Amino acid sequence: MPDTVGYAVPEEFAELTNYVVQNTPSLKSGKAILSVHCHNDLGMATANTLSAIRQGARQVEVTINGIGERAGNTSLEEVVMALQTKVSIYKVETEIDTTKLVPTSKFVSMQTGVVVQPNKAIVGTNAFAHESGIHQDKMRGNPLAYEIMQPEMVGWSGERYVLGKHSGRGGLSEYLSNMGYNLTDTQLKKVSDKVKALSDSGKKVTEEDVDAIVADSINGIPEVFQIKTAGVSTGTGILPNAAVKFSFQGKEISSSDLGNGPVDAAIKAILKEIGMPIKLERYNIVGINGGSDALAGVIVRLTCNGLTAIGKSVKTDVVLGSIEAMANGINHLMHQIDNPKAIGTQVVSHN
Repeated sequence: MPDTVGYAVPEEFAELTNYVVQNTPSLKSGKAILSVHCHNDLGMATANTLSAIRQGARQVEVTINGIGERAGNTSLEEVVMALQTKVSIYKVETEIDTTKLVPTSKFVSMQTGVVVQPNKAIVGTNAFAHESGIHQDKMRGNPLAYEIMQPEMVGWSGERYVLGKHSGRGGLSEYLSNMGYNLTDTQLKKVSDKVKALSDSGKKVTEEDVDAIVADSINGIPEVFQIKTAGVSTGTGILPNAAVKFSFQGKEISSSDLGNGPVDAAIKAILKEIGMPIKLERYNIVGINGGSDALAGVIVRLTCNGLTAIGKSVKTDVVLGSIEAMANGINHLMHQIDNPKAIGTQVVSHN
């Protein structure tokens, strides 16, 4: 039973659900299951879904982070935690491992290029942040005054586990296993090398950093496009410019261009010499954690001849991360072009 245009409000959706259940013998007897599908055009998808559950719906169609057409669909994480924290009202359970909600949210965000808003319930970076002095004081005395659940319940880290170049691959492997990652030796080496490189730069590597690195590393595809060197120049009174050297399908190419900023200049330098009608449709930067040395997740959406691919990178340097994300996206496009059956594995279609 869908609310495909997101027009319903909880009272009328509950009434509709109750009417359908009471007037459908197979539903009323429990021989059939009623499923509901709600959109969020009025911001009521979760509320409508929960009201339907109270009236007998036993399957609900949801998406991670609430992504979907227009304003999106019902958010899985919101429904799951509402049912868990209000079990006395709804009297149902999902058997979902709630500690995987945040890692899954991050993974979906990195894969689709759809950024999670900071104040998003449950999985937003500010969901358990407290800035108000009154809030902070109450949190020290009684966390339940301003938190209805512990961050660890949904996968946010309490004690930050810090990794470094001396942690060793064994320690990293154990950490990844505890987080639910099952990597091949090749993937583990790639992640380990990136963790070591990051720690060598002087940064303390946290769980959030490792999550981002894993999400960036596990989808290996042939690298027909590789960045060799890249440099940018910008500053007061200087027109930003970039010089990039890369290899593409075995050919070495050098290119330079001007732009509105160093990132714009670098991207223009790449696209103008690649010899294909590749367009940058979307560019996002996702802050992985706080601090001036924080990792930035750069996500680009590229199109070429009707194909769409996501490119991503995580680095402390936004410019180099942007260049690496472009390389990743171009490789995904070429993988689709060279392997037509692979189309769809990296295609994103969000209206």
